[in-house]
Formats: sequence, C-alpha cells, structure tokens
Amino acid sequence: MGAGVGAETGSTLGVVSGRPGAFTGMDVAAMNRLVADLDRAGRELPEAGGG
Repeated sequence: MGAGVGAETGSTLGVVSGRPGAFTGMDVAAMNRLVADLDRAGRELPEAGGG
C-alpha cells in the first residue's frame, strides 16, 4: 500500500531520457570549486582594495 514505485522497499527508480539534458557531462566537482573560488574572491577583493 505505497504511494509510488518503490515506496514499500525505499528503493528509487531512475529515469533515462533519450534527449541529453542541459547538465549532461558537467563536471560537478569543478563547478563546486569554481563557486567556492568566486565566493572567496567576492569576500577578499573589497578587503584588498581598502574600502
């Protein structure tokens, strides 16, 4: 008596699309590093400029 596929077992169901998505092939680790670097630069640049 579950709400959907795998509800009784806690398993998940993956969906495969024939059409590539916008993020297909994206290097997630590299994107995370880029976001962290931009965040750090956003905090450090005003300090380096003196005001």
